[in-house]
Amino acid sequence: MRFDKVLIMGSNKIACDCMTLLASEVGNEKLSVLETVSPSVSMLFKLSRRHEVEYVSITDIGRITEYLMEYVANRKVLIISANNRYIFREALISRPNVEIINFHYALLPAYRGMNIPTWVIFNGESETGITWHYVAKEIDHGSIIAQRRIEIHEDTTAFDVTRKGMQLAQEAFASFYEELLEKEIKGREVLYPQDGKIYKARELPDNGCLNLDKPLPYIGRVLRAYDYRGMGLMPKLRLVINGTEYCVEKYSIQRTGGSSERVQEYHGDTVLLKENGMVITVGVSPMEINERKG
Repeated sequence: MRFDKVLIMGSNKIACDCMTLLASEVGNEKLSVLETVSPSVSMLFKLSRRHEVEYVSITDIGRITEYLMEYVANRKVLIISANNRYIFREALISRPNVEIINFHYALLPAYRGMNIPTWVIFNGESETGITWHYVAKEIDHGSIIAQRRIEIHEDTTAFDVTRKGMQLAQEAFASFYEELLEKEIKGREVLYPQDGKIYKARELPDNGCLNLDKPLPYIGRVLRAYDYRGMGLMPKLRLVINGTEYCVEKYSIQRTGGSSERVQEYHGDTVLLKENGMVITVGVSPMEINERKG
């Protein structure tokens, strides 16, 4: 192996899958883990203990930077960024003894930034995918090591894209990691537009509000874009009914065929929408005071 140390940096399933593949290949004495979030139950911590791999958890950005600069001093290091929100500093990226690869939930160069499964559905894309790429000084830039595509259908949710992306992240990583450990892989260069949009973490489609006056296909797309099956990756959708604020708890979308005029009904905690053979049922609950403030 051409590296003195390999550091897995991130959290959750994708980071765990990378560790599972690397533990036997690299050896626990050369493998380390830096978890950059604080989940209530850390799968990465448990897996690190099982493989007897050095584990560190740091969430403060300044301390992460200090840790990384100390970690890479005087040795050749590969950093694997997997489900990681920390933005690498140029002082680290430019070091000749450091290589950094990153996993991204999109087909770069399109859709840089955060919460991409939500945005590709909201924007009505027919496909998306995942990318492993070398890290450059610009966010979600760099030459591409591997990509996989994901089809988006009329019933695909953000959860579906995320789950499929996790699977493809592991498959793609498995296809190149052994080669990467032994020799430098020349990534595929792509053109990144200078004015390309970067989706920010706090940026929400329609500002987090469900507009019941929109066409039903649009409403369905918004519901699917926020649907992570309770993973807590996005806030609950808000909506206003007769002057009262509610949040979306559940929904269903049916396509019955035929045509019909627009119907909009309220039944207690349920909103029923019908139009042109499409039926959307939305379960709601009144928003709490702290939710309104948030």
